[in-house]
Amino acid sequence: MSFPNIVHLDDQQIYVNELARGMPVGQRVETADGRVFRYALAGGTALISGNLQACSAQVGHANNDNLVVVNNVSVGDTSIAITNGATTWTKDELKGGSLVNQKVAELGAHFWRIHENTAEAAGSAEMTLTLSPGVTFDTLLTAGTSTVNIAPSPWSKVIISPTAVSGIPVGVAMRAVTASRYCFLQTGGLGSCKIDTTDTPTVGERLAPSNNTAGTLTSQTADVNFPTCAWIVQVASMSSLNHTQVYLIID
Repeated sequence: MSFPNIVHLDDQQIYVNELARGMPVGQRVETADGRVFRYALAGGTALISGNLQACSAQVGHANNDNLVVVNNVSVGDTSIAITNGATTWTKDELKGGSLVNQKVAELGAHFWRIHENTAEAAGSAEMTLTLSPGVTFDTLLTAGTSTVNIAPSPWSKVIISPTAVSGIPVGVAMRAVTASRYCFLQTGGLGSCKIDTTDTPTVGERLAPSNNTAGTLTSQTADVNFPTCAWIVQVASMSSLNHTQVYLIID
């Protein structure tokens, strides 16, 4: 099955809490008024409605870096065998994730989307990754010398945004979502989010993930190094940790 770059949905379709996957994880969807969403898989803990979510810590984990290529890769090949890090993976758990060639000297493409992976249940063992259909390697990679890094999709096994940053923000949950179920996270346009007013945001101000309360946005002046996720639209008569209107700019 193929999907267009952007799927258009009605409002009633964005509040799902699905056991079975309905479309590719990370699929971008849009409503008629221009609000943007991503199809996501909740991690092992339920998601809270109106809370900011972050990618799994596995996306940027050190175990997924500097992974050595096992066999030579030739121009035109569609798969690559690597020595995995300590993290174990089930079959196709990395589907929709990414593969990066780390060596500057190796010319050609350096980023690919992972279409499928073999299971690697031991940790630090060999694993094979296959590129998207129709995509091939356009440079030579050398066994034992070339290194890559890998990551699952940022929208796979998402978590409530923690106070200690462990990954990038990926959207706001539209409803309460059962652990390990599929849902939509809003990433762009007019919406709402739980707000931590400890740092007193004002109308029109940029908002970033809070380092005081998990799942909330707060004034970016609290930490200018945190990523901008939204502008605040309304603050009148709002108490701390209430929800208010924001304009999301994650995506």
